[in-house]
Amino acid sequence: MRKLLHASRQFFLEPIAPHSLAVMRIALGGTLVILWLRYLPHVDMYFSHQGLALPYIDPMPGSLSMLLTHPPLSVAYALYGLLLIGILGMLLGYGYRAASLLTIVLLVYLGLLSFHNFLASWGRLLFFTTVILGMSGADKTYSLRMYFKNGSWTAWEKVDAWPQRILAIQIAMTYFGVGLQKTFLPDWQSGEILAYAFVNGWSTPLAHTIAQWNMPMWVYDGMTIGVKILHGALPITLWMPRYQKYAFAAGAAFHIGVTVVMGMWWFLLLVPLYAAFVNPQRFVKPGNSRPLHGTGKA
Repeated sequence: MRKLLHASRQFFLEPIAPHSLAVMRIALGGTLVILWLRYLPHVDMYFSHQGLALPYIDPMPGSLSMLLTHPPLSVAYALYGLLLIGILGMLLGYGYRAASLLTIVLLVYLGLLSFHNFLASWGRLLFFTTVILGMSGADKTYSLRMYFKNGSWTAWEKVDAWPQRILAIQIAMTYFGVGLQKTFLPDWQSGEILAYAFVNGWSTPLAHTIAQWNMPMWVYDGMTIGVKILHGALPITLWMPRYQKYAFAAGAAFHIGVTVVMGMWWFLLLVPLYAAFVNPQRFVKPGNSRPLHGTGKA
């Protein structure tokens, strides 16, 4: 038991280089910028009183009524502009804690105003990642913080390992949970569900072209089995340095395929989040790979 407690403490609290967290921070910030631009033309409909008001909780008399009522369009645009400032602060690693807090608060607020737009699993994963990275030292390298503090954006300082470990566990459990669902859900017991994926409302023009090839159902059956195997293998192989490059390649190919066929590009964020499984010391140049005491140079 003592050895187990020591190993757990070492796993979560050991000081590590911040490079994996920084890679995830930049990927997350870039994804949030793209999503911000995606929703920008629809601020009036989603987040202001000019649109269809479908808040998460019906407005009630009292102090909470303002938080649950769509604001005027000018206020909606102002808040949306503040969200961009927060996102850019995260992306660039400048005023990181304040920028993360601002982003999280505004995402919660906008979610309460228009919760039906953020129900998908990708939205919850995105928010969870934002919260965990906001509490980490993801700005302690590859950031404006380190540039202004040490004269180099690649300067780095040690951080606790727990945010990186939690994100790794979350990603592994996401694949595990999805794989478990696909194993037992009735719709996933044959390839029909994938066959329909090429011709449904999400399908891309390329998917429609592939559907016209009239591939036999056993091809779709094989693809369904392959998806289940992949989701069962990734939660294990992502942790194994010997097989990580194969797991990374397989996961990336899967998410790129989903994007090409169904246009669900937002799950591509999971690919750079694989950095959570990488020893951050691998990002450090060999000539500067020294024990983590104080500030180092990457």
